[in-house]
Amino acid sequence: MAVEPAPETSETSPPYIPFRTLMNLVTRMEAEGVPKRIDKGYLNNMAGGVQGQLWAALRSLDLMKEDREPTAALRALVQEGDERPTLIAALLESRYSWALALGTDATNDQLVEAFREHGPRLSASPRKKAISFF
Repeated sequence: MAVEPAPETSETSPPYIPFRTLMNLVTRMEAEGVPKRIDKGYLNNMAGGVQGQLWAALRSLDLMKEDREPTAALRALVQEGDERPTLIAALLESRYSWALALGTDATNDQLVEAFREHGPRLSASPRKKAISFF
């Protein structure tokens, strides 16, 4: 009897960069065009630690592939400026359904608990930043 491989559990943590950092990247790409790869050379205006956090955020949001190639979703965010608010709303709804399910009457502690469950590798400070991004 053949053993089926276990499903991949490459769950990524919620982004914990400032939302503005993501939007600055989108604005830059809108002006300059989307690069074939979002590498150190492209992000040379950012500190190395920020680059790593940005790459993790882009992967978590399915805006960048493992090889740092932009996805169709990132290209749409860049190229469809008039639709950007709708695209961002859809992106957040798809990636944060677990947080949105709490409803508008959830307490801050409930939100922290949800982020603790869905971002178990995040310590307190990055978790707080991830909640701010959300």
